[in-house]
Amino acid sequence: MSRLRHYSAVFLMASFFWAMFYHPAYSATTPAAAYNAAMSRVARIAPKLEALAGRKTPIMVTPDMEKEAFVLPDGNIIITTGLVALCKSDDELAFIIAHELSHVVAKDFENSGTPGLTGSRGIPDLQLREIKADENAVRYLKNAGYNPYASISILARLSKNHDLKDRLDSLSRYLKNPPSN
Repeated sequence: MSRLRHYSAVFLMASFFWAMFYHPAYSATTPAAAYNAAMSRVARIAPKLEALAGRKTPIMVTPDMEKEAFVLPDGNIIITTGLVALCKSDDELAFIIAHELSHVVAKDFENSGTPGLTGSRGIPDLQLREIKADENAVRYLKNAGYNPYASISILARLSKNHDLKDRLDSLSRYLKNPPSN
């Protein structure tokens, strides 16, 4: 496991230096204000969601204009400044953080399985995990006092670059008819 943590740290450092010095959107002349603002927003929102998830998880913001968030194999969460900037409200950013926390709680980063496997609804396992993380994130949002419908707006904006139609449809149905537990 320590080898895995070492590789994760090396990956983070490499990503950071690549973004700072080689990525065209971020160079030595780019102001650090956007990066600092992104870190501040995440630091302000994350603790409330972590408390609901029952897990304190390192969340790192990388200075990269790509619109991505993911969980590393060691359970650390990475969110790019590009994705933070895409979030028009704290509600939308809270959804992104809660979604990734849902993956951490479910240990999806450990149980990645085979992407070709299908679940009980005939949906690929990877897609089922994303839908489940969306649903759990909405529960966290509601309990933390954030607007759960912000999940739809941020996924719709992200859908322009990725095919998220199934997730949007599933999340819309979930918001209309949430479980009564």
